[in-house]
Amino acid sequence: MDHKKMLDNLRKEVNVALSKVFDEVGKATKVSGHRLAINSLKSDIREQKEKLGTMVCENEELSQLPELRDVVARIVALQEEIEKREEKIRKMKERENAAEDDIEDEPEEPAEPESPEEER
Repeated sequence: MDHKKMLDNLRKEVNVALSKVFDEVGKATKVSGHRLAINSLKSDIREQKEKLGTMVCENEELSQLPELRDVVARIVALQEEIEKREEKIRKMKERENAAEDDIEDEPEEPAEPESPEEER
């Protein structure tokens, strides 16, 4: 009988512990769901801002407004900087590939001839 009582107590403690764990998992799941939704909404906002920016840049009248002209000029300067850096990366890779090709094209050194003693 004592043994049965001990098992019942253990079962109750396990149920309480599992209940707490499941509650915490449920809370974490809800929080994660909200965080995913927030990230998705932020992504949508970025996309809409991008569309708006494209419309402003492509609209000749709007792009002439002094405030917007400065922003457009900054964007153009940033794009030019990106292009310069991409070109530097291309050149670095070309040099790296050329160096690798040089190594592959080098003739292998001939094996040293066997000494007469080794031939015996």
